[in-house]
Amino acid sequence: MKGWHKPNSGHYYAVHLRPNEYTVQDCNHCDINIHELHTPSSMDYQQDLLKVVSLLNQNHYERNQKATGISKLTVLSGLVNDLMVPVLYCFPLDLMHLIFINLGELLIPLWQGTLKCNVTDNLSSWDWATLTGDTWQVHGKVVADAIPFFLSSFHRPLCNPVEKISSGYKATEYFHYLFGLGLGFF
Repeated sequence: MKGWHKPNSGHYYAVHLRPNEYTVQDCNHCDINIHELHTPSSMDYQQDLLKVVSLLNQNHYERNQKATGISKLTVLSGLVNDLMVPVLYCFPLDLMHLIFINLGELLIPLWQGTLKCNVTDNLSSWDWATLTGDTWQVHGKVVADAIPFFLSSFHRPLCNPVEKISSGYKATEYFHYLFGLGLGFF
């Protein structure tokens, strides 16, 4: 998906709206209307894949990778096309990582006021950064105290986020934390 490059850095953001006064070379395309996204055919995908893997040099590879959104062959590329669902359609959308883990790893640092940001951004102006100091500790205890009330059908009981969130919270933990307990605790 097209996005924008952060000026003077290696960061690329898959955002839909073009930032104000944005003039980065090769990223000056218009806003992206998500209701009109192009879904490539399997043949389009194969042609784009050929562009990427038939590289002449690193610059050629990077240009084609950026243009196509494809970085390399998949393990499934070696299978017989006539005997399988085409590569473009055989992978489901990865909501587990896209929503639960990535969203959690964005929101928690925002709420703690620890998210890396531009030097021009003033962290003291973040009025949403409320999970700090004693509030974060109390919040963690409230979450831990709720663990006995989860049904056994919740595959993995939540851990106290103060003790565990930075060392491998699972997608199901983020899901229950953000969309279950979070509704009442935040």
